[in-house]
Amino acid sequence: MHGYEMFHHFRETTLGQIVHIEMSQMYAFLKKLGHLGYIEAELEPQGSRPPRKVFSSNGVRSGSFFSVV
Repeated sequence: MHGYEMFHHFRETTLGQIVHIEMSQMYAFLKKLGHLGYIEAELEPQGSRPPRKVFSSNGVRSGSFFSVV
C-alpha cells in the first residue's frame, strides 16, 4: 500500500476520526516506522513520473501496525 492510499484509509478508520493528521505527518510516521523495523518500502516505477514508495509488512514487528491501519 502506498502512503497516499494509507493516508486515506487511515482517515476512514475510527482512529482517523479521533486523531487528525496531515499528509506530510503520515509520510514522516511511515519513514520513522521503516527505521524502527515495523514496515519496509520498495520503489514502484510510474512511467514518466517519479517512482513511489509502496509499504509492506516485513513480518517481524508489523502485524500490530497493519492491524491498526
